[in-house]
Amino acid sequence: MKFLVALYLCILTITAEQLNLQLTTSNVIVSSTALPDASEIKITYENGTKTCLKLNAAFRFEIAYLKKDRSNGTAIINMPSTAVPDRNDTICSKEAVNLFLTFQMGSENWTLSLDWTKKKDNYYVSGIYLAYIEDPNLFTDTLNPYAERSIGTDSLSKKLFETDTSSSYKCKSSQTYTIVTDEFTLDTSDVQVQAFSFDKNDKFSIAILCLADQDINKAVPFIVGGVLAALIIITLSAYVYARWRLTRNAAYNQL
Repeated sequence: MKFLVALYLCILTITAEQLNLQLTTSNVIVSSTALPDASEIKITYENGTKTCLKLNAAFRFEIAYLKKDRSNGTAIINMPSTAVPDRNDTICSKEAVNLFLTFQMGSENWTLSLDWTKKKDNYYVSGIYLAYIEDPNLFTDTLNPYAERSIGTDSLSKKLFETDTSSSYKCKSSQTYTIVTDEFTLDTSDVQVQAFSFDKNDKFSIAILCLADQDINKAVPFIVGGVLAALIIITLSAYVYARWRLTRNAAYNQL
């Protein structure tokens, strides 16, 4: 019986490790720095009567810079969840969304801009720019302390957060997007976004999941099924073993 209990615990441990593996292998981020809490953004137009964008997301920036010794460094910066839209620069309508988010890093203000492109049947982020200051407290040993920078592109090689016009895009898994090769990388998690079209309650429409989340959803039923099968086998084995012990004890008693 002790052996069966030990086997049971072993199976549970292995299953837990498998579940953890399934949940983490979709995470392509190798940095140990944790992603921040998700920001919640809502943009309206026509005096606040219509919504053109809802965005929940956690963003992290990996920015290359030059150190004093001329070696290359990488600053890993979490965008705080307190980021707010810049109402002066943000463009919001049923045909165009250009979001400017401002937030404070150290003593300086940073700005992240995201441009959505709308086609006939879908929409996606087509351009990203980050305006920032090389604060030496964030860019260790930087050669250019407090230099003003702007990095990004208005023509991404890979469409971000792409979904059809009647849906929202959702991706809980951590993802990495190269914005500018060897210079600027965007890490994301806990993303849900919808642009242009909303119902009267301004709620997210049915979500189209990213591939990483789809893979997790496909894997979990198989893992759970494996656990249940193992539990059934263990229970039957324990029952057979107990019956065998009872039969053997009864035979000894008769002798």
